Amino acid sequence: MNVRLQVFAFLTTSALLTAADWPQWRGPDRTGISTETGLLQQWPKDGPKLLWKTTGVGGGYSTPSIVGSRLYVLGAKNLKAGGGGKGKGKAGGAPGGSVAESLFCLDLSRDGTLIWSTDFGTTTRSYPGPRSSPTVDGDRVYALSSNGSLACFNAADGKIVWKKSLTDDFSGRYGNWNYAESPLIDGDRLICTPGGTTATMVCLKKTDGSLIWKGVVSGVKDGKMPGTTAGYSSVIAANVAGTKTYVQLIQGGVVGLDAQTGKMLWHYNNPASTGANIATPLVKGDSVFAASSYGNGGGEILPFEFPKPPRRHGTGQWLHLWYGRPIAHVHQFRHGQSRVDGSWCRQRIGHLR
Repeated sequence: MNVRLQVFAFLTTSALLTAADWPQWRGPDRTGISTETGLLQQWPKDGPKLLWKTTGVGGGYSTPSIVGSRLYVLGAKNLKAGGGGKGKGKAGGAPGGSVAESLFCLDLSRDGTLIWSTDFGTTTRSYPGPRSSPTVDGDRVYALSSNGSLACFNAADGKIVWKKSLTDDFSGRYGNWNYAESPLIDGDRLICTPGGTTATMVCLKKTDGSLIWKGVVSGVKDGKMPGTTAGYSSVIAANVAGTKTYVQLIQGGVVGLDAQTGKMLWHYNNPASTGANIATPLVKGDSVFAASSYGNGGGEILPFEFPKPPRRHGTGQWLHLWYGRPIAHVHQFRHGQSRVDGSWCRQRIGHLR
């Protein structure tokens, strides 16, 4: 993480105000898929025209969300540039310790003019600065600071409607690079990942932040940090094997929790690295894919529960899985069975070079 952001700048087109909204991390459905049409097939020789840029939104790693003519982004106004990064981009620092993290609202119809900003969290430890994308839902905006301050804002004026602390209210545990999750709004609920052994994931009423359930994860692998530590991924909602499930990649593996009760349904540990688990899981049909870097790799599962382990060469609804490291090609496979938290699977593990 040797990236720094001192000034937020962006490129746009004249069609911006008629474009579809991008209200949260990875778009309306958290799939990373845009329905826009008529886009350029290649950039002009000198690049797209810069229409405007804005200053004053501070430093950090946040990406913006856009609804109508408003852009929402997180930043730390007093974050000091420079630091101890090993690459060309250096980590930020803060004179005298932590500084405030804020949610900014900009007017796209007036060259990025600031409409309002509201402080709600503070920077903390290594590579300080907010990492999350705000989530816009109607007349409310939800955001998470790097130190675990979760807040609901009035979109019109930035006033805080309610606020929680993932560490103080839920005994949350975050990793070396702080909280980075973008909150999920699902109907009348907000879902996020404090981490830890008492409330690994929580479901709150989006209107007032009151608790609906706490989800406790177990069986994931421990490494340099406990496996229940929050990763840097963002939760998604999906129908997996006929059950509405919240899927999330935490420090010890990818997990699925029952959306109604918070009960852990399954977990799959292989995709988790001992370093940083960042990527949002992917779900297509009943298939769940997750991956991490640092030489680890990724894999795919089909979760199904069985009343008892199937016979070695039996038939039926297997949990099919493949796993491989992200290198050039496969040169050897082996087939067998393995167990993933009460679910049985046939696995194909690729040894890559």
